[in-house]
Amino acid sequence: MEQQALIQAAIKGDFKAFETLIELYENNIYKLCLKIMQNEEATEAFQEVCLKSMETAETL
Repeated sequence: MEQQALIQAAIKGDFKAFETLIELYENNIYKLCLKIMQNEEATEAFQEVCLKSMETAETL
């Protein structure tokens, strides 16, 4: 599935599409968190980003 289709599906509440998007971008997201904070904090921040993204996807 193309990225745009995954995004649209995730916005509509498709958890599998959201999970696929996270898998595609998890390294980039985590690396950004590591640049901003310490290792343990980066892990927590990564998890928070994922949760918030999932919670707010339908409002995009």
